[in-house]
Amino acid sequence: RLGLVEKVGEEYKVITKEKEEEKKEEKKFEDRILPEDKAFFFYRGIGMPYIMGIRSVKQLLVVLENDMVDSAAIDYSIKNGYLQEWLRTVVGAEELAHRIDEVKELPPEEMKAKVIEVIKGFLHS
Repeated sequence: RLGLVEKVGEEYKVITKEKEEEKKEEKKFEDRILPEDKAFFFYRGIGMPYIMGIRSVKQLLVVLENDMVDSAAIDYSIKNGYLQEWLRTVVGAEELAHRIDEVKELPPEEMKAKVIEVIKGFLHS
């Protein structure tokens, strides 16, 4: 059998794929960048997406903090659950999606501020 081995005492043992994967440190959410086909797009309404695709939680934070998407699009995407669904199914950030669900009924500007706060807390936890 081909592969890597390691010496343990006087014996040699095969290093399995599982062991190799254990050694790799899991990337933090702020470091993960998704492929273009997994990007999230804010929508102003049905069939009206923004051109810019968001490919990471960190990019999402930058977009929100720098007003790169208007409040109406943020409100539309969060109130309809589109952002949360992307976070759950594509990013794998169930906890973050749940926290955003908790603030989705706030008025648009207040909701945006809370979402920024929630994302910052999530990335730094």
